Amino acid sequence: MLREVKGYFKENFELDLVFIQCGCFYEVYEEDATFLEDNKDFKYKTYEKFGVLLTTGTHIDHLSKLVKKLDSLSLSYVFVSQEKQDNQPIRVSTISTNANCLGHKFSRSGKLIGAPDLLSNQQDVQSEDIGSDDFVQNHSNIPEASEETDNDLNFESLDQEELPISFETDETDLKIFLDPYDVRRVSIYHGLIQFPASLSVMEASSLIKEISSLPKQKTTAQEIFQAAALESLSNNNEDSMKAREHLQWLSNMIEPELQGDALYQQFFSFIEQSVTSPVVQGHSVSEGGLKYNPRTALRVFFDFNDYDFRDFEFGDHGWTTTADLSENKKRIQGALSQLQGLSFLDSMKALESL
Repeated sequence: MLREVKGYFKENFELDLVFIQCGCFYEVYEEDATFLEDNKDFKYKTYEKFGVLLTTGTHIDHLSKLVKKLDSLSLSYVFVSQEKQDNQPIRVSTISTNANCLGHKFSRSGKLIGAPDLLSNQQDVQSEDIGSDDFVQNHSNIPEASEETDNDLNFESLDQEELPISFETDETDLKIFLDPYDVRRVSIYHGLIQFPASLSVMEASSLIKEISSLPKQKTTAQEIFQAAALESLSNNNEDSMKAREHLQWLSNMIEPELQGDALYQQFFSFIEQSVTSPVVQGHSVSEGGLKYNPRTALRVFFDFNDYDFRDFEFGDHGWTTTADLSENKKRIQGALSQLQGLSFLDSMKALESL
């Protein structure tokens, strides 16, 4: 199904990229996935969907940011979104650089069922195309696929725990599919906040000696985590400066276009908010310093707000539970939860799989 939709737009409109919504993600496949992984402006991490289809993509919450980047690079594209027709799930092209690409409808089997210039635009979606009982509803139920069987997920029954990616319980192989932008911020949060809290003084001292030279790691996420951990654990200005310079270098290299929203600028903002001024107490003065507050970090790196930290609110009919977090914040929260309490080596292994 996914190959058929991609092929339709590639063959008829010669687009650079075809994004297809699958649950909470807009995904691209095969040569498009390779392009986003290899291109220095994206560097997305690919994986094999169903074991046969090279895939990458971004969370739907980051759509506007992605469109701006695509436009800045003069790339042609189409986004095929999930909708309903006669209470049945279909996909419709909704955003594109080519106006002729808009309004094309597909059943879940990949069959073209409507287009602006086709008589079939008035056709109803056939039940055999979109309502069959063997529609895959959970990633764990996906059969072993072949080149000819691109089974797709039932996005109508998809909830927060049934995402079109692999969530592994192995603590050293998380395989959580996050936007690369969020992966970097999960890494720095874990290094600054979560990981140091699990160490004894002796363990911290030993680790500082081991990582003070900031040895080269396999992935950017690992390098960010390592530098953040050194920053949080360091007991001298030399190590702290070394960590900050490395974070700034990584940020400038990977996110030069983000400016104020770049990783290092967010880190610097967090550090500024973490500094406490000297306070006079009676006849003594308590020294100022750094105090890393988890909530402040969540606000700075992930745009959490006061409402996100509340469990209840007073409504028209009295106290009630607050609305759920956005899907992306739930995913970030889940990733941080799975990293909580891991050792340095296990954290490195887990971050390598993000």
